[in-house]
Amino acid sequence: MNIKFQICGLIILLVILILSIFQRRIKLYSELMFLSILFTSIFSVNLDIISIIAITNRDSLNRLTLDIICKAYPISLILVAATCLVYTLYDSFSHNIRLYRRYQIITLTLLLIATVTVAVLPIKYHVNGTEIFTYGPSISFTYLAAGLAIITMLYLVTIASKRMNPQRLISMRIWIILWIICAGIQFMFNQLLLVGFGSALGVMIIYALFENPVENVDRQTGVFNATALNSYMTERYNWSKPFSTLTIFINHRSDKNVESYENAMLTVAVTNYLSNFKKARVFRNSTFGFTMTFDNKDDLKEAFDTIRMRFKRQWDYNPKHEPPVKITPVYFVMEDSSVAESADEINAMLNRQMNSRNTYLEEHIVTVDAEQIAETREFNIIKEEIQDAVNEDRIVVYYQPIYSTAEDKFVSAEALVRMVDKDGKLVSPGRFIPVAEATGQIKELGNIIFKKSCKFVHNNRINEHGLHYIEVNLSVVQCEKKNIAEELKQITTHYDIKPEQISLELTESSTIHSKSRVISNMQKLVDYGFQFCLDDFGSGEANLNYVIDMPVDIVKFDMDLTQSYFVNERANKVMTTIVNMAHDMGLRCVSEGVETEEQFLAMKKLGIDYIQGYYFSRPLPGDEFIKLVDKKNK
Repeated sequence: MNIKFQICGLIILLVILILSIFQRRIKLYSELMFLSILFTSIFSVNLDIISIIAITNRDSLNRLTLDIICKAYPISLILVAATCLVYTLYDSFSHNIRLYRRYQIITLTLLLIATVTVAVLPIKYHVNGTEIFTYGPSISFTYLAAGLAIITMLYLVTIASKRMNPQRLISMRIWIILWIICAGIQFMFNQLLLVGFGSALGVMIIYALFENPVENVDRQTGVFNATALNSYMTERYNWSKPFSTLTIFINHRSDKNVESYENAMLTVAVTNYLSNFKKARVFRNSTFGFTMTFDNKDDLKEAFDTIRMRFKRQWDYNPKHEPPVKITPVYFVMEDSSVAESADEINAMLNRQMNSRNTYLEEHIVTVDAEQIAETREFNIIKEEIQDAVNEDRIVVYYQPIYSTAEDKFVSAEALVRMVDKDGKLVSPGRFIPVAEATGQIKELGNIIFKKSCKFVHNNRINEHGLHYIEVNLSVVQCEKKNIAEELKQITTHYDIKPEQISLELTESSTIHSKSRVISNMQKLVDYGFQFCLDDFGSGEANLNYVIDMPVDIVKFDMDLTQSYFVNERANKVMTTIVNMAHDMGLRCVSEGVETEEQFLAMKKLGIDYIQGYYFSRPLPGDEFIKLVDKKNK
C-alpha cells in the first residue's frame, strides 16, 4: 500500500497535537480555529489511510460500504479546505465580526452542498500492484471545490495583507503554495498521494511561525507576554466582550537597589503571587509591569483589594541570601473596557502615563476612564500632526527680540519653534510642544530650528542690523548626544556663519542621565565659539549647581519669576540677590516676560542686562523681525 506519505503527514500532525495539548493557551478564537484545522487534518489523513486499506481489501466489502468509506476521504478534504477558509476569513475580517459571520455561514452552506455533491457523484478505483487511488466525477469535483477554497484564501490573503500579522501572512502564503503544489502533483500523477502530506506540512508551518503557544509566553516568568495581551484585548474588542484590567508597574522600589539577578527573582516571586488569582489572566506587559484581565469589575475589585494589602508588605523573594524588599507599585485600574475603543488605545494611554510618571515613595493608583483615553487620543493626533509638519516642512521659526539695556537697542533674539497646520494657520505652542517633549520629537524639532536659525543668520547678515547673535534652544537630550558639538559646528560651517553668532539656551531639567557628558559637550561647544544661556533660571532643577558646574555665560529669568518680582516681596529679594550674585560671577542676566513700561524700567534699574517680552514685541516671522530691528536700532 502506498501510504508512506500519509503516515509521515499523520506523524507530523500528531506531534503538533501533543505539543498543543501540553502548552498554555490564551484560548483565542484564532487558536480554536487552528485546533479545528489540526483535528480535521488528522481526521482527513486517517480517512485517506483507511480508504486505501479498504480498497486493498475490497473483495471483503460490498460496493456501498466501499463507496461510503472512500467518499468520506474527499469529503474530509473539502472539510479541511472549508475550515482553512474560515480561519483565513477570520484573520481577514476580525475587525468586522458581522461580516465574518456572514461569510462563515456562506462557507458552511457551500460545504454542505459540496458534501452532498461528492456523496452522490460516482467514484472509481484504480488498483495496480501498490498503486492505489480513486478517481472519477466525485474526485474531480473534490479537486474543484478544494481549488476554489484555495483560490479564495489566496485572494483574501492578498486583499487583507495590510491588516494581517506579518508572520501569519507568511505562513498562510507558504501553506497555500504547498497545497497547490501537492494537489497539482497528485492531480497529474494520481499514484502520488501527496495532498494529505502537503496539508500536514502547511499546518506545521502555521504552527511554527504563528500558532505556537510558546510565542505567547514570557520565558522568564511563564505567564503570557505583551503580544498575547494585545491579541487577547483586540479579540475582546472585536467580539464586543467587555472586560476589566489591573495593570501593575513595579519598577519603583524603595529600601534597596536590586541588581539584575535579584531583580529577576523578585519578578518571578511577584508573578507566582499574581498567578494564584484564578479569575484573572496574568500577562507580563513590560520588564517591570503586569496586566491582569478579568471578565467583570467585581472580580477586579475583589482581587485588587487583596493585591494592595500584599504589596504593602515586604517581599521575601530570596530568603537565603538577601533581606526582604518593599515594592512601591503604580496601579492602573480599568473597570470597564468600553472607555476605550481598542487595545491600541489602552496601550498608548499606559505608555503615555508611565513616561510622565515620577518615582513614588508610596503606592499610586490611576483610574483609567474615558477622559484619560480622550486625552490619549488627542495626544496621538498631535503626535501625528507634528510628524506630518516635519515631513511637509511646516515647522517654522519665529523670533522675539532681546533688548540690551547697556546698548539701548536690540542685540539678539530668541528663535522659537512654531508649527503651521495644513490650512496655513499657526498651532499654539502650548498644544504641540508638551507632546513633542513627551514623545522625543523635540529632538527633531530642535535640529530643524537650529538649521533654520543658522540659515536666517547667514541670509540676513544679522551683524549689519546690529544683532550679535540668535538664541536657539538646546534640549538636555540633545546635549547628551555623543557627537553633538561636532554636528552643530558642522551646521554653522555649512551655512558659513560663526559659532559666536549662536547662543545655545539650555533649559534646566531633572532628566539628565549623564551630567559629565553634558558638561563635556558644552565645553567643546564653548571652545568652538558658542555661548550658553541658562533658560528658565529659578524655575527648574538644581539651578545653582547648573551655574556652578556648567560653562554658561547668561542666565535667563522666566516670565513667572519676572512677574513675581512685582507682586511678591520674597520673589523681589530673591531675584535681586540672584542678579547681584550672577554679576559677581561675571554672568549676564536676561529678564523674560516684561510686558509694560513700568516693568521695563524696574528691570533696567535692577541691573538686568537684557530684556525680552511683549513690551517690545511678540515673536515675529523672520522678515517682520528684521524690519522691527531696523526701525528700533536706527
